[in-house]
Amino acid sequence: MKVCIGNQLLDEEFSLRDRKRMIYPVLIGRKALEHLGSVDVRRTFTQEPRCKV
Repeated sequence: MKVCIGNQLLDEEFSLRDRKRMIYPVLIGRKALEHLGSVDVRRTFTQEPRCKV
């Protein structure tokens, strides 16, 4: 599945687990983070999607 984070379009695998009762609808895994680089875990929702699809 493709996901847009900032201006990067990543092709990543996702779990189909029902997350409607959890705080975050999607968790970003290790493999996706390898493509993104350093992440400040103290900040959330800092990037608007800007991918050109």
